[in-house]
Amino acid sequence: MSPLPKTITFLILLMAGFCLGLFCDASPSREADALNASTFQEIWNTIETSFPATPEQRKKWQAIRQSYASRMEGSLDHAGFRSLAHDMIAEMGLSHFNVLEADPLSDLDRPLTSGNTGYLGLELTYAHHHWWITQVHPGSPAQEAGIQPGFRIRSVDGIIPDNRDMPVAARFRQSRWVWGPSGSRIALEILGRNDGLHQKTLEYREWKGFTSTPIGVAGEVPILYQESVLDGAMVIRFSNWYPVILPSLIKAIRAASNHKGLVIDLRSNTGGIGMMANGLAGRMSDRAFSLGTLHMRQGTLNFAVFPQPGPYSGKVAILIDGWSASTSEIFAQGMKEAGRARVFGSRSMGAALPSFFKTLPNGDTLQYAIATYQSPSGIAIEGSGVIPDQPVEAQPEDLLHGRDPVLYEAIEWIIQP
Repeated sequence: MSPLPKTITFLILLMAGFCLGLFCDASPSREADALNASTFQEIWNTIETSFPATPEQRKKWQAIRQSYASRMEGSLDHAGFRSLAHDMIAEMGLSHFNVLEADPLSDLDRPLTSGNTGYLGLELTYAHHHWWITQVHPGSPAQEAGIQPGFRIRSVDGIIPDNRDMPVAARFRQSRWVWGPSGSRIALEILGRNDGLHQKTLEYREWKGFTSTPIGVAGEVPILYQESVLDGAMVIRFSNWYPVILPSLIKAIRAASNHKGLVIDLRSNTGGIGMMANGLAGRMSDRAFSLGTLHMRQGTLNFAVFPQPGPYSGKVAILIDGWSASTSEIFAQGMKEAGRARVFGSRSMGAALPSFFKTLPNGDTLQYAIATYQSPSGIAIEGSGVIPDQPVEAQPEDLLHGRDPVLYEAIEWIIQP
């Protein structure tokens, strides 16, 4: 090729690159603007059509929407948009509305197909900037791998958990990898009690315990259920409120009459079928009362409690923590106000309302409530949570050695004269 064609070729390529650079500089900006606009629109359309807002709230929200619409017109990257979205939702003055960023660990919170649920046999809590293993079930893959309560999670499939402050709902979704497709495997890095690093690869084993019946678009939910007698007290612990465990619950409550008292452990129980709460409360009261009222866009739901024949009349302790939500909070607050139970532990999640999650156009997740709740005394626990009668929180030393001071104090209260 002669020198002239080479020069011409070079100039053409240079001009093409320059033009492409202009388009590449402009195109992402236009695409980002369009994505931000559609995400902004989706947030507000969802909130305004789902939540039973008062006229005053609607007026306030309209002003907020207009204010942020103008602030989001400029080119914002994903992080900048999310930061403004957080500020916008905070100004609404309601909890349980969140924009949750896409998180590699929360991506492991996936729906499982019917009959394909697997478990590892370990349970978690997030406290003091660490993920702690609080329980290891006998005969489980976790126990067979030598994992013990008090160990900490360093990474999951190579993902190191983010230790920044984040909404409790986002934290909880990060823990859902303890369930997975039966037969699949997951790689863990675990810190032992002496900070020694252990690398384990566990296989999800078929779950043979309680499983909920699919309702609507919700699939099956595996339910942990345990009952035991400790120091003369009947202790019941379950992870969700679904009818499949109701016969076991009723049987255990009846059996509590033969013991010094009853402990209902609702820690990490994120809810389920709301009307189970008043049905269960009726097994522990000889008088009628209410657990509170749920207000939706169309109608209200009163959690009325009616005594059942031969109710349990002894002491009742309810345990809650930052992951106790929804039906668990309604039950705990209502029983507390009725004077029928004493509540131990730490402030609950403050997510007493029915809420949903949806994926936004930009990949983040919107959490939004569809109702409001008031306790019998008029307390709205949404956002503030249930405050225990007796606050107790496990310290790092307790978690490290697998101690449970919340359960210990509840039993101490039960067995005292």
